[in-house]
Amino acid sequence: MAALADGGARRGAPGRGAERAALGALAGTLPLARSFVRGAGGGLGAVLCQSEADRDRWLALGAPVARTAAIGNLKNDGLPAPVADDRGAARAALGLDPRRPLLTLGNVRPGEGATLAAAWRSLPETIHERWQVAAVPRHPHAAPGVRREIEAAGVKLGHDATAPPGAWRLGRSRGVLASYYCAGEVAVVGGSFGPYGGHNPLEPAACGAAVVAGPHLESQRPAAEALTAAGGLEIVTDDRARWPRRCARCSRTMRSGSVAPRRRSRPPTPREVRLVER
Repeated sequence: MAALADGGARRGAPGRGAERAALGALAGTLPLARSFVRGAGGGLGAVLCQSEADRDRWLALGAPVARTAAIGNLKNDGLPAPVADDRGAARAALGLDPRRPLLTLGNVRPGEGATLAAAWRSLPETIHERWQVAAVPRHPHAAPGVRREIEAAGVKLGHDATAPPGAWRLGRSRGVLASYYCAGEVAVVGGSFGPYGGHNPLEPAACGAAVVAGPHLESQRPAAEALTAAGGLEIVTDDRARWPRRCARCSRTMRSGSVAPRRRSRPPTPREVRLVER
C-alpha cells in the first residue's frame, strides 16, 4: 500500500511512501512509530492499503480512521493481457526459435544467477536440447554481475540474436520482461531464491505462462497463495529433479484457462477519491 502525504506545507500534492519498508524500519519501536504517525496525521492526505490487515496495522500506529482504507493492490490493474496459445510469433519477434518452448527467468537478482544455472545444469540433456532459456535481470546495471554468475556456473550466455546454440539469452534492455513472459511457456520469478521478498507472480501468469518461484515470496504472499491454490504456481527449494514435472503440470493448468489472475473489478470508489483529494 502507499501512504499519501501532502508534504506538510503543500496541501493537495500527495507523495508516496512504502508501507512495508516504513513499518519494517520501525519494528520494535512501536511507541516511536505511533508518535511519528500521530504527529504526521495532520499531513496525511490518506493511507490506502492493500488489505484489511495492512489497514489494521496502520490504525494501530494511530493513522486517522476516516482517511485509512483497504483498496487492494493497484499493480493488479496493470497486468498484461493474455496472449494467444501459439507463442511462436512472440518468440520470433524476439529473435528466438519459434518452434522450441521458452523458459523465462524473470527479474533475476544478484546471487540468483548461480542458483538458477546450477538447477538448469542438473536437468537431463533432453530438456536442454528441447528448451531455450532467457534470463532477464531485474536491473540492467546488474546484468554484468548476473552474466558472470551464470557463466561461472558453467552455462553459456548470449544476448539479442547473438546467442550461440544451447546458450541462454540474456535480456539486458529495460522494459523487455513482459515480451519474454508472453513468449514463454514457463516463467521462473526471480527475487524469490534470495532474501529479496519475491516479485509479482501474477505478471507472467497473466501472460498465460506457468510460474515457478523460490521460497522467498514474503512481499508477494497474497498473490502467491491465490495462484498456488489455482494450480498456476509451483514453489521449489532444492528439489531440482522435480522441476520438469512441476513445469509440465503448471503448463497444462495454464493452457486449460483455469487460472485467471484477478484484476481489480472496479475503479476507485468516490470515497477513495475523496480520501486522496482531502
